[in-house]
Amino acid sequence: MILGVLAVALVAASPVRAVTITEFAGNPKTISSFPVNITSGPEGNLWWTDIEAEPGIVRMSPSGEYLPRISDPNKPVDVVVAPSGWASWVSEKGTGTRSPGGFVSITESSLHGSSIILAPGNHLRWGVAKASARPLSAGRLTTATTSSPKGPATGT
Repeated sequence: MILGVLAVALVAASPVRAVTITEFAGNPKTISSFPVNITSGPEGNLWWTDIEAEPGIVRMSPSGEYLPRISDPNKPVDVVVAPSGWASWVSEKGTGTRSPGGFVSITESSLHGSSIILAPGNHLRWGVAKASARPLSAGRLTTATTSSPKGPATGT
């Protein structure tokens, strides 16, 4: 009886559609690439972190065009892009931001970030893998709402 019900369910199920997967190099300039986390921006671009030979933030348009890389020697591990276009990331040795106009600010610290999210009210929350002599902890950044080249304000 159970086999008969299973057979009817399989026959009645709609066919699975084919999916096309296109692979792209994490870094088209070198074979040494280690993408860590990926997100999409409000403009439709993909943004991801790369911690290998050329650490930084890599961006790609929906058509597959690589956009200028954002270099960060502190090895970014996670990135988030706000609807306004502000990008913020945590790295193995600090934080970084990019304004919608392209101004980049990198802050080195003992912070070893592990993840970052955009919370309600445009607040950034991040997880810390290790920081100095402290065990796991968390932090908070508040993004600026102006287009000031100074970037978002920081807080704890």
